Amino acid sequence: MFGAEGRKINRVSKLAAQARGLPPDRALPLLLEARALGDELLAMDPGDPGRLRATGSLLYNLGGALTQAGRPEEAVTVLEEAEECYAPLPGTEHLIADVQCRRATALAAGGRGASAVVTADEAVHRYLRLEAYEDDSPYYADLARVLVMNARVLHACGDPDLAVAAADEAIGMYTGYGQGATFDITQENLNYLVMALEVVAEALTVREPDRAAGADESIVALLDGSAYTADLARACARLGQRGGGAAQASRARELNARQAAEALSRLREPGRPALAESLAAAGAAGELGSLVTSGETMPIISGRVGGDPSLAAEAGRRLAGYATRLLRTDPQHGQRLALEAHYLFAFASRSNAPELRYAFWETGQVWAGLLADATRSFAEAGDKRMALDLVGWLAGVMRNLGPLALADPGAARLVAQWEELIRRTTAGR
Repeated sequence: MFGAEGRKINRVSKLAAQARGLPPDRALPLLLEARALGDELLAMDPGDPGRLRATGSLLYNLGGALTQAGRPEEAVTVLEEAEECYAPLPGTEHLIADVQCRRATALAAGGRGASAVVTADEAVHRYLRLEAYEDDSPYYADLARVLVMNARVLHACGDPDLAVAAADEAIGMYTGYGQGATFDITQENLNYLVMALEVVAEALTVREPDRAAGADESIVALLDGSAYTADLARACARLGQRGGGAAQASRARELNARQAAEALSRLREPGRPALAESLAAAGAAGELGSLVTSGETMPIISGRVGGDPSLAAEAGRRLAGYATRLLRTDPQHGQRLALEAHYLFAFASRSNAPELRYAFWETGQVWAGLLADATRSFAEAGDKRMALDLVGWLAGVMRNLGPLALADPGAARLVAQWEELIRRTTAGR
């Protein structure tokens, strides 16, 4: 192609190639220039499949660079635009899943954990719909990668037990001990395998130190002598902290002192309770314990109910009752239950469960009340970003509830209270 249009296309391709592999501070100017040119090209022919696909790919890379550069809110917006580019194109289900996975990472980095976990769950689900677990699936390695990122999101802001289960599943896929086919451990796959092992090492340091140490020893064995000194330093630092001796601690500092210090700092962060612990605190382990065991079998949020939207809606209602009571007396466990109930409601809604499609007032009212109580609890605990995330979900539920409350004065008063909470929480954001 010749002329100004052809020169723009060539320039975009060149900029994207130059940005590949660069650190985010150097890649961003190139990708932002490419994005501006890409927008001009797409505006010339908005429905062209090739341009939509190229723009989606560019925005996907830009979103990743923005997250790495500490600009997660911008990344979320860019990645939403990437998904919009892919959505009308056939054969892009796997690309949309990858975008959602990257957006979940950005959401978690921005403190929007309630949205991050739901988005990561949807990304894994898309690959499951593509039968990525099958031995001959071209998406088997992609599923392993997305499971790793799901584990990292859960580790950052979800149930630590489910994070470990997701990481273990991915580790099994990479090393040949899980379901499906095995595949070559390329450099990219090695990176994701190390990420999964690090989730296990961090999440189990207190509860299962031997398993945690084993994960770090695996990282050392995989990376010893490689150029990946940051990952190696973190593993050595954790081993030294757990009783591996001064030699490991010293080696960690020699490899990368900043990363070693960061690893130790993360180990000192207070842990969040697992769902099993919070159910026990609420006295609901007998009634709702299957949510824990089912999640171990299918290590994603929707796996807690075997992927059944109606079961998710029912379990969400039951969890919400325990969460509301516990938020007043034991906020940490109450918050865990509230988030888990929200995740189940979100999955049920996304999957068009009849309870939310045809009887929205009954279930939606429970969901909204839960979100309101959880918003207040996180705000009182000083977690403004999570409160804002939850109140955003509340506003979404309210858009469907509001019209249904018009004929019921009592319901209208409740809706007015929630609307006031939304205004207070978002004021000055």
